[in-house]
Amino acid sequence: MTKFKFHEINLINEIYQDFGQMTTMHGIKRAAVSKQLWIKLIWTGLVIAALSYAFYQISQTVNTYYSYPSSIGLSIEADHELELPAVTICNLNRIRLSKSESVKSKLDEWKLMGNLTVPQQMEELSMELTGYTREEKEQLGHNVTDMLLKCVFNSVACSASDFKLDTFINNGNCYTFGDKTVNGSQPWMVTKSGAENGLILELDIEQDEYLPITESAGIKVLLHSGSEIVFPDNSGILAAPGFVTSIGIRKAETTLLPAPFGSCISQSDDSNKIKNLYNDLGYAYTKDACLQTCLQMKINESCGCIKTDIANMIQVLNNNSLKNDTMQICNRTNTPCVHEKEQQFQKHLLGCEDMCLPVCEQINYQTTVSTATWPAKRYMENYIQFVNNSATANNKTYNWTGEPRQHALDNFLRLEIYYETLRYESFASSPTFDWNSLLGNIGGQLGLWLGFSVLTAIEVCQFLIEVSYHIVKIYYRKHRKSKNKDENDETIPERRLSIAFAPSLTQQDRKASVAFANSVAFSNTITEEEDGKITFAFDNSACSERRISVPYGLAPPKHELRRASLAVPTYQYARKTSVDFVNKIEID
Repeated sequence: MTKFKFHEINLINEIYQDFGQMTTMHGIKRAAVSKQLWIKLIWTGLVIAALSYAFYQISQTVNTYYSYPSSIGLSIEADHELELPAVTICNLNRIRLSKSESVKSKLDEWKLMGNLTVPQQMEELSMELTGYTREEKEQLGHNVTDMLLKCVFNSVACSASDFKLDTFINNGNCYTFGDKTVNGSQPWMVTKSGAENGLILELDIEQDEYLPITESAGIKVLLHSGSEIVFPDNSGILAAPGFVTSIGIRKAETTLLPAPFGSCISQSDDSNKIKNLYNDLGYAYTKDACLQTCLQMKINESCGCIKTDIANMIQVLNNNSLKNDTMQICNRTNTPCVHEKEQQFQKHLLGCEDMCLPVCEQINYQTTVSTATWPAKRYMENYIQFVNNSATANNKTYNWTGEPRQHALDNFLRLEIYYETLRYESFASSPTFDWNSLLGNIGGQLGLWLGFSVLTAIEVCQFLIEVSYHIVKIYYRKHRKSKNKDENDETIPERRLSIAFAPSLTQQDRKASVAFANSVAFSNTITEEEDGKITFAFDNSACSERRISVPYGLAPPKHELRRASLAVPTYQYARKTSVDFVNKIEID
């Protein structure tokens, strides 16, 4: 272990004294240069207390920073045009009665049984439909060409060709206006607010084709982004026949921060592909799509089959996470297992909520729904005439059943979907503490308690570097001397020389005082000899090396002239030192 001598410790103290006099940090100067000890102690205590509390506050700030807090800011944006959301419409009746003889026979069978409730019949119907092909399901369901009486967007006519078909087992045929997965699709831009500048649809729900087990008549309307797949079971607005349903919308954008600030997933994240079966169909990741994917995967793992929520799920089954040689569509045999998994899914027991994070970038549409009777009583005759003329113009024949006015009230409805305003809300999540805030907070604490700044930090760094340099230098020099001693197998006392004293001198008088001059080299002159104590003064002369030979006149005459070689170290501050001499008769 390296031991530091007094003059080496004193050197470090002098560096500290210089730092205390020059630094801009409060309190250090008074603790370093005060003459009275009690003042030094008081200021030292104050500096330590201030430094401790500052570091405590800084540690709290750092902990807060690494908890990654975030805040959501709201801004109101305005644009000269906005894109109309995709509009999906689903007839509440899944299958047209006139299109399926097998369904008719099934209904007759249920009537004879007499003990089936509507939910059971709906479930039986769903199981019956699982064996149908996509084309068969499309033929069974309602067709937008037959339902669409009028389509107008921004005062310009649109047609059934602007709708994309998706067939759902539980919801029949659904049609989407503004689906972005259609090749060559263009966004439908709204330039003004108000119903006349939005989408207006007049529909015939064909209630005469409803199954006896369909409890409600009307249309389910869903508003969503054109790049997202929807699940009508989860949401939607109901529109009833005999009414105009006005849906005013306001756009709201939400941008959240991903991990570590929050628990959301970006649309561009590559992991979305294994969490979204519908990615192969061109649909972007959503939490609902991920939850349906998770359910399908769990059913496949436990039941060995796939529950086809949509008819084109067969296109999706090539996904690597589900693909296997024994894959099959769920049937009656798998029903108990499938129901068990669905119940576990509803109770959040499958772990799907942990797997499916919300999306970071999302567009929501806030809606205001209002209704009125439509068509009006005095307008009814004109509207019936309009329907007949429209059918003739399109080479169609419209079949009225019963009294025309009542038929219209039972089957016709009008949808108005429009922006209430072109202003929209933008919710953006941002870090509460970023790197600049962290530095500012740390600087504020150090400045408040210690008067600390960036330049002060540089001063402290310089002080530490100087102290470290001198400690390393002392250690290296001592290590080198020790190594040289080991190599020469000699033990030479450090900074000691042996000198002969007269036998009459006491132990206390056996000291020699050596003064070092501030010079590169020295010559020796004996300036004083008194009571066995010798003082050597060294003048400034030019010698080639920092080494001096000192003659001692107290040696017995019979001995040769004794000389001791004294190496002068390079210290700037302590140029005077007392050197203890060993009690020897001869000089070593």
